[in-house]
Amino acid sequence: MERLEKMVESLMARGYATPNPYHLKPSPDNVGPIDRKEIEEIEAQARRQAEMARKHEMDAKEIEKIKERAKQEAAHAIDQVKRAAVDAEKVARAEQKRQTRRNFKEGPQRQLDELRKRLEVLDREREKLGRQIEELERNQEQLDEQRDKEQDLDVQSDTSESNSDSPEIPRR
Repeated sequence: MERLEKMVESLMARGYATPNPYHLKPSPDNVGPIDRKEIEEIEAQARRQAEMARKHEMDAKEIEKIKERAKQEAAHAIDQVKRAAVDAEKVARAEQKRQTRRNFKEGPQRQLDELRKRLEVLDREREKLGRQIEELERNQEQLDEQRDKEQDLDVQSDTSESNSDSPEIPRR
């Protein structure tokens, strides 16, 4: 009986048992000897409470283990996130470098295409100017021929007038 009282007191001290769940000391109404049946019932209840207290204690330990495991897993997840961020940053830098090579490759190609287009435009302009020059040269030749003809005519008229026996003075 003393043993049971000590167990109940220790459980109460831990806070697992309710205070005074049953009266261990006989009440004034129940004066008399306690029979074996009542003792077995009290012991069974005490065992159940002790078992519940142990279970409660195990649950607290399990909760602490779970908390510790959760902390470890959180730390591991944080490390993985950091690594993933570093990897993503490396990939982004590499992609940016690749894009800058493409821009460097495309830049001169684009400039070359623009220069080719400009060259084509200039070739067309040159051909147009060449035709205009040819036309101007033909016009100049025609003008020169006309002037030469006029001069020849003037010379012929001057020579014919000077060859004639007329007393007139040639005009100029």
